[in-house]
Amino acid sequence: MGSDKKRKRQSNGLSVAPIEVSHAPAASYPPIVATARGIAIPPLAFTPYTSPAEPTKTNKRPRPHYHLQGNNGRIEYTGTTPATTPEAHYIGIFDPATNSLTLHPAPTVSLSSKIVATKAHDAELITKGAGQLTYDEKRTVLGKAFGTRKAQAALLSREINKVSVDDMEDGMRKAIEQRVKEEMKGIPTTEMLSAALVNERPLPKYNKEAGSSKDVYDRKDLIEDEVWENVWVSDWLKAGAVQTKSSYVNNRAHVFLSAPNPKVHSTKLKLLKYISWLVEFYQHSSATRGRIGAPSRAKHVLYNCSQDIIDSFYRKFAEATVDPNARETDMGASAKKSAEKYTVSPRLETKIMYWIAILALMVDEFDVDLFDLKHDLNVLPKDLALTFREVGCVVREMTKVQTAAATMTKAESSQHKRAVLKVPLEFPAAPRKRGAARGRR
Repeated sequence: MGSDKKRKRQSNGLSVAPIEVSHAPAASYPPIVATARGIAIPPLAFTPYTSPAEPTKTNKRPRPHYHLQGNNGRIEYTGTTPATTPEAHYIGIFDPATNSLTLHPAPTVSLSSKIVATKAHDAELITKGAGQLTYDEKRTVLGKAFGTRKAQAALLSREINKVSVDDMEDGMRKAIEQRVKEEMKGIPTTEMLSAALVNERPLPKYNKEAGSSKDVYDRKDLIEDEVWENVWVSDWLKAGAVQTKSSYVNNRAHVFLSAPNPKVHSTKLKLLKYISWLVEFYQHSSATRGRIGAPSRAKHVLYNCSQDIIDSFYRKFAEATVDPNARETDMGASAKKSAEKYTVSPRLETKIMYWIAILALMVDEFDVDLFDLKHDLNVLPKDLALTFREVGCVVREMTKVQTAAATMTKAESSQHKRAVLKVPLEFPAAPRKRGAARGRR
């Protein structure tokens, strides 16, 4: 039957050519057969090493030892030649072009694994003396050296699952730092916050690049021309005296009206009259805790002030809100107007103080004694000083020359701080909260 089959293959034209088998010459790094018992080897790139073996009496030409090494960052895999002589292994490489098979001798290595994190710890245990080891460390050394396979597997499992407190703390610290960096990306810096807070101040337009103090602020940005034209001082010039609710205004106006030609000082007298109305408006707002009446009923508050100027005050320094208890559908235009409530918020109260400070600088040639204004506005000296700093001033003590000219004692002059507008302008880093010193809301 075998001869019949052979004839059939030949008759069908199917024949198998003989394969030429040869042995490969010896190489420094032949193919290596790696065996692993009880561990799963992930796909890794292993690095081979070789070392010559020492000849023995029975084996004058021993085979060299082969080693493999690879790791995935967490576990290190090491392959070494077994102590006992393994069975001979060959790897055949078939070349279809020449129909030849080359046999390569393949030495065998046995793979073992070790946790990278415990490698340094094991080295430390080896270098320690027996008297320095703890009880657990001694058990671990003995188990690795003389323990059964089951005991060594248990030690390996415990090392794999062991949580290092130092590594955990380091990992937590790095995770927190990374999270903080991510969260801080959207948080503005201190410089950005300071710039934003400065921009939020209700200051009038100013020229930060001004070459002199008089060019920093423009009167038209504080008092519009149409309002300025309605500020009259003919009554003051005719009477030759003033009596307002502001000591600051009264004292300065007295000096100007006592001059040989008071009309020369008309511009500063107009500024003083506008300041007197601002002081009265501020005092009324502070007394009512920011809740003020309608503009039509404000003439009794601002003495001898036109309705146009009163309306301008309400536009700049007050906010209008409608009473939520009044229904809009049931009200006409006049009724809706009477239902409006007007308030001066702490921010707008600060704005009034800025206007008073800047106009006072214009009156006093940019060097203001704060004593009278402190009493007019009923604020703490530090609050008033900070107001002037926030408009670009430096606050300093009176000089000896100023003290002598004012015929004051040293104790009296200590109560008279002076605010001087200097260029280039310097603003504080951030504004402070208002109203706390006076118990405002």
